[in-house]
Formats: sequence, structure tokens, C-alpha cells
Amino acid sequence: MYFYPVNIPIYSCPFSLVTSFYRIPLSNMSTQIRKQSPFPPVNIGKFETSARQFQKLMEQASRFVNKVVEDHQYAYKLMNTAQLSNQPRVEELIRSTGINIHFHVHFTPTSIQIILDNSNDQFNCCQLVMELRW
Repeated sequence: MYFYPVNIPIYSCPFSLVTSFYRIPLSNMSTQIRKQSPFPPVNIGKFETSARQFQKLMEQASRFVNKVVEDHQYAYKLMNTAQLSNQPRVEELIRSTGINIHFHVHFTPTSIQIILDNSNDQFNCCQLVMELRW
């Protein structure tokens, strides 16, 4: 059983397989008031600052990665020192690559994880986590 709308114009198209169709007016849709968003207005200032700070983290990470890739002796020293569980020496070797921001290092028999953190008292934005398998 079908119910057809009353007082709604019927349109037809001679070139279509559909012989006729109903056009339902949307007049009440246009008069509805749009609900206000539950989110604050978009402000990209902090987002842009975070991105700039993150670029610094990426530069620092790049220094470390380049040193490992280019200097096989350095890579050997770092891995050997970590396997001996000499945390202060591992941190010293990481600093020797030119990393001058705060970092945390964790290592296991299968990987090393370095967390670069450029948070300060004024702006706490971002961290970069590097985990390299060995």
C-alpha cells in the first residue's frame, strides 16, 4: 500500500525510465535555525606554534638519525653501550650528535626509544618519539 502526497506537484520527464516523480518542498527546512556548535571557535595560533616547535624536534631527530646512518662506529658504540646497560654513557653518546633539547631514552635488547621533548614552563606542546629496532 502506497501513500501519495496531497497538493504536491507531479513532474515527469519524457527521456527518463521513471515516468513521474514528486517534488517535496523544503520550505520548513530553510526556516530552521542552525544549532550552535558545542566547540569553541577555531583558532590556529596554538596549532601553528606547536607545528613550529615540532619542526625543531624533527631537526634534532634528524641529527641523531644521520649520525647513526653515516657513522658505523658510532652506531656500534651506542648499541654496545646500551647492551651493557650503561644509561649515562648512552645519554652522553646521544648528546654528542648535537641534540641539545631535553630527551628520555629507553632501550631493550631489541630496540632503542628516544623521546624528544621541547616542553617548557610557557608552552607545553609536543614530543617526538623515535623507536629504532636493532
